[in-house]
Amino acid sequence: MKVVAGRGPYFAQIPFHLLDDPEVDAEGIATYCALRRFTDFGSDKGCFASHKTLATVAGLSVRTLKRRLEWLRNNGWVDWDKTVGRSNHYAVNNSRYGVLDAKPHLGQPDLPPQATVAQGVGPADPLPRDSTRETSTKTSTPPAWVQTLGEAWIKIYGGIPSYGQIGKHLKPLVESQPFEVVEGHWGRYLAATEPRFASPARFAQTFGGWGVPEPVTPLLNLRWRCCNHPDREITSRYDNKPLCPECVEALP
Repeated sequence: MKVVAGRGPYFAQIPFHLLDDPEVDAEGIATYCALRRFTDFGSDKGCFASHKTLATVAGLSVRTLKRRLEWLRNNGWVDWDKTVGRSNHYAVNNSRYGVLDAKPHLGQPDLPPQATVAQGVGPADPLPRDSTRETSTKTSTPPAWVQTLGEAWIKIYGGIPSYGQIGKHLKPLVESQPFEVVEGHWGRYLAATEPRFASPARFAQTFGGWGVPEPVTPLLNLRWRCCNHPDREITSRYDNKPLCPECVEALP
């Protein structure tokens, strides 16, 4: 750790929930730390940073960094806006459960210098901070409806569902549809989808396809007329053509 006289030491804040997640690896934590390096301690404010800068700070290749950013985003820890002509604007969350309520609005102006990184290497000089001031971190538990849908995930797949992603992608559905309808569609989606392909975002995109299937009327007692002998009624077709047995035998 590099200590500058009168300015440190500084450190990154890593939530225990992220550290305890069995699915995260060291590269994922390094990526989160790299983003946290450019944000205020205890804050959900965002930061601007290029992939190259973050990869350098995290000690990863750009390709690996991008994959870990996607994992963090899919699990509710980060989000970002793409801005033409400059680096992505990242929102770094203190809790995956706090995505809906605690995540800042991306694109907010006038971020402080220590929370902003341009395309260069490293942050601007941070302002001195009061080490005696307590900083609270906002966390929250999932809403009741998110917990209910998460329990359905656990019942079918086991493991730990991504409550942040469920809340983020299914909230518009819950606000526009009766919850019983959303819950039924969600259950049918989970039952029909392999765990590795299950995604709250994909479910939201295909919501209309997971309703109660309408009963199919069996095609019984159908009759056709032979295309060569209209007076002959037949009950089956040959090569998708209505042909009587005599016509079938006459085929070359």
